[in-house]
Amino acid sequence: DMKVGIPLGQTKLTIGKQKQPFSYELLALSVILPHQERILSPFFVTRSIGAQLSGLLAGDRMTWAAGVFNDWLDTDLEREENGTDYAGRLTGLVYESPSRTDYLHFGLGLRRVGADDGVLRFSGRPESNVADKYVDTGNFAGDHADELLVELLWSHRQFSLLAERVEAHVDAPASGDPRFSGYYGTASWILTGESRPYVRASGYAGGLSPLRRWGALEFALRYSHLDLTDGAIDGGELDKWSYNLSWWASAQWKIGLSYGDADLDRGDLTGDTKILLARIQWLY
Repeated sequence: DMKVGIPLGQTKLTIGKQKQPFSYELLALSVILPHQERILSPFFVTRSIGAQLSGLLAGDRMTWAAGVFNDWLDTDLEREENGTDYAGRLTGLVYESPSRTDYLHFGLGLRRVGADDGVLRFSGRPESNVADKYVDTGNFAGDHADELLVELLWSHRQFSLLAERVEAHVDAPASGDPRFSGYYGTASWILTGESRPYVRASGYAGGLSPLRRWGALEFALRYSHLDLTDGAIDGGELDKWSYNLSWWASAQWKIGLSYGDADLDRGDLTGDTKILLARIQWLY
């Protein structure tokens, strides 16, 4: 990965391989999320080659970003054949208390996904990057997909609620112009009393700084749902509950343990998966 940021007055131009400005779950560093892994991956890519403009509004209470991306340098396709993506995100800090421990954040994401040589595909894993792709439409003919995402973050001292919902309207007449969707809700409780500070420059909550020498403990309960079945496409439906316990040894080191129960309904397959996931992360 390589990108270059160029300040243009109050606006920043970023060129190179980078995250597309679209989803809270994508843009926030994984180490600072209350849950361990992302679920809305069918609707975004982790890195893309392109350029974006970004900046702040309303006295640094709002962020905006918009960009255009095409990964033809990483594929065997010509630039005209490789799909071009357009993405943008707008966030607003509706309220923040003087102590900065209580706040309310809303966000909106828009994304147009271009087809690669006339082919589209949506697929994702059950919040575990070492698992197979549970939901998967496979390749199908189409021109593009338009995605709309809304996000909410509410924090009250050591408690917080984070939620996102995304819908994709796909231009694929041969498959009935299907609509796919996904959402999640994560409730967090920091047992040791710390709270996450809001990072205005980025439009998301930051990591924890333990108040005690032995660190901080956080428990998070999460429910997520993916639906990639519509029209002539049967990519499957996935529902998952997960329970996460994280120990912040310091502001840089986090050790997490989670247990998840995922239910999949895809074609003639109905399955139930239990997932135990451990992770050590370093924020540098």
